[in-house]
Parts: sequence; structure tokens; C-alpha cells
Amino acid sequence: AGGDFDVLASWLGKLLYIESKSAPPKGIHNPEISAFLERVQNTKPDLAIFINDTHLRVKDKIVLMFEEEL
Repeated sequence: AGGDFDVLASWLGKLLYIESKSAPPKGIHNPEISAFLERVQNTKPDLAIFINDTHLRVKDKIVLMFEEEL
């Protein structure tokens, strides 16, 4: 998948993948969500987390993009 992995870690023998975004929700677009999901599919971590470091509402944009991509 395009892009890079923000955090890959091993914890208690489990593979963790964390994607961290610091842009406001309006600065995150479908291709970034799609790339995250593609990396999850290719890597098959035990736990994958998408973090958006913001205090703004994510339900109006980020959640909708995940629903579209899934």
C-alpha cells in the first residue's frame, strides 16, 4: 500500500499497527483511509488503530469515510 507505517509494534507477541493523523478532520481524505485499510489488509496485524489527534468532531467526516471505504 502507498505511504508508510506510523507505528508498528510487538506487544505480548501480538503485532500492533497505529496510524496517527495530526491534521484536522477536513484535512484527511478518502485515499488516506483507503491506504490505512489496505495496509491493515496486507499486514494483518492483531490490532490496528487509526488515531486523529484533534478535539474537533470526527463523526461528521472521519467516521463517514471509514463507512464508505468499508
